Amino acid sequence: MGTHLLARPSGRPPQLLRPGVHALPARGICSVAAAHAVGCPVSSHSDVAAVPPSYEEPGARSQEPRLSVLRPVIEQITQHARTEWPNECCGLLIGTDDRIDEAVPARNLRLSPSRFLVDPRDHLVAVRRARASRRTVVGAYHSHPDTPPVPSPRDLRESTYPEFVYLICGPVRQQGPLPVRAWRLGREHFTELLLVMTG
Repeated sequence: MGTHLLARPSGRPPQLLRPGVHALPARGICSVAAAHAVGCPVSSHSDVAAVPPSYEEPGARSQEPRLSVLRPVIEQITQHARTEWPNECCGLLIGTDDRIDEAVPARNLRLSPSRFLVDPRDHLVAVRRARASRRTVVGAYHSHPDTPPVPSPRDLRESTYPEFVYLICGPVRQQGPLPVRAWRLGREHFTELLLVMTG
């Protein structure tokens, strides 16, 4: 549900994140129009397009776009989300088009449970950190305190970085493992990426 504005300027084998662990994988796109077109409910109180989860076996999804994320990065993001609850947390993601290997926490200048604004100073820190290691800021993350980790219509309206990867975790208020899902912003909608946790 969060509005997000960005300031411009181990040895363990890979694991597909399955429902009930850290992710609720789903196929398809997320926009209000798309949700209505395929009969997905759109919550009137939370402004979230509820895309139904897919339970296909990993082999059947081999052609889906994937995003590899280091296990410590997922753990860092979920811890940040719990620390900032009941407000949204936010931060930047460093890596490549298909791999995230670092999360850089940012201050949320909105201090709100329904939107966030990345502090420009933190954005600059992430850019410099990425350049110093010949990497790139490829995305952002934020939390949904009370709603699923699905981009809201507001997320879509106010996203300004096409092809950026967005990791969303939530609902933070729930007990147990915190779901995290990955999305890539296109021209008119978000497309979900199959999240693969490594390290």
